[in-house]
Formats: sequence, C-alpha cells, structure tokens
Amino acid sequence: MGSSDAAATDAASVVTTTTAASSHHAEDTTLLADKTSTSDAAMITTSKPVLVGAGGGDAVPPAASSPQQELQKMKATTTPAGTSTSSSTSVGVVIFGALGMLGIYVARVLEKMNVSCKSKEKVVEQMSTETTTHEAVEAPVETTTYLAGRGKFDILSADWAALERYLREIVDRHAKVLVVNCAGVTPKDFLADSAQAVLVNSCFPLKLAEIVNAKLDGRAQLVHISTDIASVTSSGEALRVCQDASTPNHFYRLTKILGEPGGAQHSAAMIVRTSFVGEEAFNRKHLLEWLKRSSGTEIQGYRDQFWSGTTCLNVARFVRDLAVGTEPFRPGVLRLEGQHTLSKFEVCKAINEAFHLGIDITEANAPLHQLSHQTEKEMGETKPGVEVKRIGTDSFLKDVTEMREFGVFDKGDFTVRDQCRFCPPETKQTVREVFHLADVGLAGGFLSRREDVLYEKLYPLTVLFCEQSNTAWIREVVPQENLFVSINGGAGYFYYSSTIPSLVTHFRGLADEIQARFPNEKKLLEIGCNDGVLLTPLRDVYGYHCIGVDPSAAIRAVPPAPPLETGGDCSGSTNGSIVAIEDFFCTRVCSEILQKYGPLDVVVGCNCLAHIDDMQEIFENIHRILKPGGKLVFEVHYVGHIVDGMNFDFIYHEHMSYYSFGTVKSICHRYGFWPLDIQQIANHGGSLRVFLQKEEVAQADLLVWQEKMNKAFHDSFAADLLREEGLGSELQGLFTRVCEWRDQCRKWFAEVRDQRGILVGYGASGRANTIMAILGEGFHVLLDDSKAKWGSFVPFFHTRIDPSDVLYEKDPGTGLLKYKTIFILAWPYAGAIARRHKEYLRLGGRFVKILPEIKAIDPTEILG
Repeated sequence: MGSSDAAATDAASVVTTTTAASSHHAEDTTLLADKTSTSDAAMITTSKPVLVGAGGGDAVPPAASSPQQELQKMKATTTPAGTSTSSSTSVGVVIFGALGMLGIYVARVLEKMNVSCKSKEKVVEQMSTETTTHEAVEAPVETTTYLAGRGKFDILSADWAALERYLREIVDRHAKVLVVNCAGVTPKDFLADSAQAVLVNSCFPLKLAEIVNAKLDGRAQLVHISTDIASVTSSGEALRVCQDASTPNHFYRLTKILGEPGGAQHSAAMIVRTSFVGEEAFNRKHLLEWLKRSSGTEIQGYRDQFWSGTTCLNVARFVRDLAVGTEPFRPGVLRLEGQHTLSKFEVCKAINEAFHLGIDITEANAPLHQLSHQTEKEMGETKPGVEVKRIGTDSFLKDVTEMREFGVFDKGDFTVRDQCRFCPPETKQTVREVFHLADVGLAGGFLSRREDVLYEKLYPLTVLFCEQSNTAWIREVVPQENLFVSINGGAGYFYYSSTIPSLVTHFRGLADEIQARFPNEKKLLEIGCNDGVLLTPLRDVYGYHCIGVDPSAAIRAVPPAPPLETGGDCSGSTNGSIVAIEDFFCTRVCSEILQKYGPLDVVVGCNCLAHIDDMQEIFENIHRILKPGGKLVFEVHYVGHIVDGMNFDFIYHEHMSYYSFGTVKSICHRYGFWPLDIQQIANHGGSLRVFLQKEEVAQADLLVWQEKMNKAFHDSFAADLLREEGLGSELQGLFTRVCEWRDQCRKWFAEVRDQRGILVGYGASGRANTIMAILGEGFHVLLDDSKAKWGSFVPFFHTRIDPSDVLYEKDPGTGLLKYKTIFILAWPYAGAIARRHKEYLRLGGRFVKILPEIKAIDPTEILG
C-alpha cells in the first residue's frame, strides 16, 4: 500500500493535449512525449536507486540551513495568493514524483484521455471516445502535462529559486496550472537519512505551497498528496504519536504531517490524505508488488488490521478531473477513501484474485507488536472539519481488476506465428506449446533514461515446438524495428560484442577458421555484424574484403577502413576493407549489394538468424547473393543445449527461433544448400556452428538432389539426429526444472534479504532480464562491465546499471563490504568475473552463480 509514497520523476517530458472536459474520459490512446532533454540523462547517471521521491543523487541540503531550519522558515513566511485575470482555457499540469507508484498512474491517465499528443516530431491527432454520464463543457480544454524531473528541478538541491523559476516558466504559458505533488520517501525506501526524508516529505511540499500560493499571480493551484496514516487523530495527538522516530513508520508519519501546508497556504493548496495500492515501475517494494512476488506461495492476511484506501487508478482519475474542472478544487484537507473499510486479509484476497496470483492466503491476527499500528490504520474515524470523498466502485475487487487491465505499461504490438518457419507451409506440422509468460519487457529494451519507462511495452512470451524439424520458436513476433532500432520509444540497442572479452576471443577464433577453410575466397558479407568484432580481424589479419549489414546503431562502431572495390575479383588484393550498411538484410539490400559489388564468396551470420521472422526471404537472398559454390557460415543457439544446460535464459523475443540438426536439414532441403560441417560449440551456453555450400539445382533434378542431400545429412549426423528424438518433451520438462530452480533462488534471496535487505546482481544482459522475468523479481543493485550500459536501466524492473567497482563499496558504519553477496547473472562468465575480483573475495565477499543451479563459488578455487 502507499500513501503519497511515489518516486520522484527523472522525467522532463511534456505532453500537450486538447480534450473536452468530462468526468471519465476514455483511456485508450498512446503516449507520445517529448524526449529531447539531455540534461536529465546526465543527472540520472549519478542517482542512487535506493532513494525515491527525492530526485535522487548524492546532493544534500545546503550546509548553512538544515532541513529542520528550512521547515521552520517556511512555516513562518507564507503569504496569501493573488487572483488570476486570464481568460484562456489552457491548463498546465505539473507532476512531481511522476515515476512513483501514484505519479505514473496520474501521468498515464492524463495522457491517455487526450485527443492530441505532442511528440518530439509532430502532433498526432487521435479520436477520443467519451464514456461519461457527465456533460462536457462547450469549449475544449487544452491540457499540457509536465513531468517535472531532475533536469528541471532536483528536490535534493533545495534550490527554491530554481523551483520558482521552473514553475514561473510554465505558468506564463497557461491561464491555469495545477501542480500535483506525488513525491515522497517512504519506510520501504530505506529511510537511512533523516535529512533527506525531512527535505522531501516536509520541506519540499511547504516550499512548493509557498511558491504556488504567493509567487505565481494566483494562476496556480497545488494538490499535495499526503497520507491518511499520519492524520488519524487530532493534530496534537498525531504529532505526539509521530514524535517517536524509533521506527521508520513513525518517522514517515511525522515527516508527512509536518509537510502538509497549513494556515494561509490553504488558499491555494488542496491536501489529499489517502492510501492506495498500485503497480510500480521502480523499486517494487510495496504491497501489490510483494504479493506478485509471492505468487504460488502461502501467506497470512491479518483480519484485525483495517484499511479504507483505494487504487492508484482511482486517485489518478480524481486528479484528472481536478485538471479539467469536473471536480471542484477544495482548498484545505480532503480525505480520499475507497467505498469500504477492508481488513488486510480482504485487501490481499482481492489483489490475489484480480491478478490471478494463486496465493494461498490464511486469515490470521496480527502479531502483538503490530497492534498499535492496527489502531492507527483504522479509517472509520473522521475528524471534524475534514471532508471525506469516497471514490471507486462498490467492489474493491472490481477496482483492482480495472487497475490491472489499465496497467502501468502499455501492451506492445506483435503478430502471431503458429507454424514452423523452416518446414514448407504445405507440409503437416505437429506443434506443441511448452512454456508461457504473461507480460514481460523486451530483453534488449534497456532504458537510457528513467522517463523512458513511459514508452516501455510489455508482451506475452510463448514457446512453441515443431516435432517435424525439431525447432523451437517464440509465438509472439515483435516488429524488428522495435527490437533493434527504436526500442521503448527510441532507446538505443545496447549490445556491443567488442566490449565482451570472451566474444572478442571467440570471433577471432572464427576468423581463423574461415581463413583456414576458405583461404582464397575473400569477398565476405556478415549479416548482423554488430560493432565489427568478426570483420575487424578478417580485414586486418587476413585481408578480407568485407561488407557488414546491421540495423542497429552498433554498426557505427565498426572501425573505418578503405571501401570495398566495386565488382570484380578481389582475391589478388592484400589490403582488406570493410563496407558498413546500417540496415536490415532484405531483398532490397541484397539487390543493391549485388549490383555494386557482384556475387560474394562467403556469407556469415552469427546469432542473427535467430532474430529474423521471414526465413524464406533471408535464405533465398543468401542463396542469390552467393556465387556458385559459395559458402554460408552461421552460428545459432542449439535447442538441445538449452535443454541439457538449463540455458533457458536465452529464450526471449529477440531470439525468435532455436535451431537443431533437424532445423539445418530442413534449411538445406528447402533452399538448396549442401551440408559441409556442423560443430557443437560452447559459445552462448551451447551453439551450432554450421558450414553449408550453395548448390545450383535444376527444378527437374530437385527431388533426386534432395534425396541425395538427405542421405548425406543422415550419414554425417546420424547420432545427433537420433539424440533429438523426443526433444519436444525434454524441452517441456525443462520448464518443470526451471520452477524448481526458481524456488531455490527465492530461498537464497530470502536469506540475503534477512541479512542486508539488498539484492545485488552482476551482469545486465538480455539473458539476465529473462532470468529476472522468470524469477518475478529484480535486484536492488545491478553491476556490469560494459560502459555503454552504465547509468541506463534494465527493462521492466528498472534497476540502474552501475560499474562493477561498486561491489567494493564499504559500509560507512562498519568499514566492511556494503554488499556481501553478489549473484552472478552472467553465469557463463562466473569464473572470469570471480578471478577479476579476487580482492572482493579476500575482503569477505561471496559470489553466487545463479545457473545452471544456484550455488556459491568456492573462494579457495579462485584464491588458491
């Protein structure tokens, strides 16, 4: 549950909309926001993930004035507001804490009610369907939403002049501005610093109220989201109860009640005391997220603790109605409640049912030490002079179900593939479903800025298996542009092969083998060349003339080189070259390459053929671009190794297909390739390295050639084909083992939480994102050695990625390691990681390898 416990936004986005004012607007349009700010990204890279609501970072209040002194000054310096004289209908809505539990719902509701949204390029007009019983006002209300992030104002800076300037700029654009303060630091957010808590929960809202009330010409109003926990008794009693700061809960209540604007500030401030439940984009520590992590387990629900809150969605709709004028602005205090007072058991039961969590909830009484908290949480008592408004439906279950359907994240677009890519469409196929996840983020969808969460999409993930070709694939096909070009609204593709030492070594070995096998065939195309990790040694060491094709920005890192000469025979040239083409390998690109450079000797594709939906177009174009007898070399994930080695973390949307020997046989049979060799290699947890040769077969001879090829394939790889019999059942059994592994991981996590409360992971890759999706749990701290990822955020769980040196941080109180256990998510490289950080082990740290079974690394094996 939350009560203004929302994280401060890192956003600086603006969404301009026009709508007819009504009480309940249809919420079905797509968010399009301005993402041009660069200052925010710089601030984000220095923020600390454990602090929410305060703008993050290491900044502290100025030394000359403590938070308590600021608080006293603000209480004494407020003056009444003026009166607005503007006749414009333009409304600006400023949200502080827009990425917190409540704030993100407010932002989503405001944006989804709109008929026009301002993007960074153009205004996209959309139709709006009204579903309200209230009449709309005659004139449309132009609404602009400002997500007030650190790039605009950092709360921890306590720079109130900057805050005033920021708000003044917005007020000058509109006749009316509604400032909504959802920012707050809660007990669940590691209240280790009382100064920060006072600054965010107390000083900031008071200063915000002062500025809104006295400095903005009467054209702004403040909605301050407070907590009903801190105000269940009279003011004096509440202060006495909250003076006990020995527990985070009591200290939280104290800071919240002291932060409620009072006296003259009420003329422009509306204090909304409420409690709510909701999904979270960051941190994920409150009730609903805890219940989601408890899926399939047993818990207790207290029958003697009571709550009369509501959902984040209902509170967000209330704020929306204030913005468009269908809900009157009430200076003073308003208590916002749900329709019924519920026990915690009833609350948990409703969430369990609405989210289909499968939790076995036992009704119980609260422990004795929580009885005082029970009294404070009873919401039946209403204080004199405090208006109460009940919102939502007559059923909390309905409210929670509606909130789940609304969702924090948008659902992404995808198509469905129910048939095997490699079997001819006219053949009979036996397809089985082996695994399903409801909603997951894109494994490669790292966010460069926190506010990019507003662009993130979720997708179901279903694994299917073809019994004829022994191929597995993802049923939901996400458009390639969304996977590799415009990820989560424009975030870049973060995978750079040359930053991973083991991959540099691997591809140098592949370059050596290509040279050994085909020493006189020097015109080479690599599909999905990334940053040139293979092309560079082929050019520099062996003089290959290379063409690299890749749709992602990673190709821009390919080292520059003299261009490949057009056409002709390059075998006599000793100086290599590279041409980089930032595009998908498609029929158009194939034709352009053929026209400019002629047929090629070799085509290479390493772990890119898993990323393509239309394999017919790909293999037909590969066949077309190769000279007669030209060679095709590719590496792909081997589904057999996925089963044998628990390599399920390779299963995500970017990897659309998972190959086998049977898959390769189908490719040869269908597209006219002769098998030269298939190797099982260790790369990526177990892959196939395939060497094929282009065959020119007349249509009249095709059946005879196919029979000959099939026999040759069986003769060469009989044992491998035999091993793949029953592979579909084995793959299905893998996910039974995955569930057992997940239970073991949760036991480890519980142990570490009991000791330190913080989970730390090492290795922020697409595989790590799959691991977290299946665990249903993220990490508080994530480390990685790739500089390209530092300061960015993982999809869905949104933990910031830090350099691996963070693991050496010391606890300032004890001088010992701050993080005593590190879970290695990049588990194929666990040994190398442990050896690189021997000093961490010497200092008493512990590395835990998460797969193929969760197990601590023996330090004596590393240190000797």
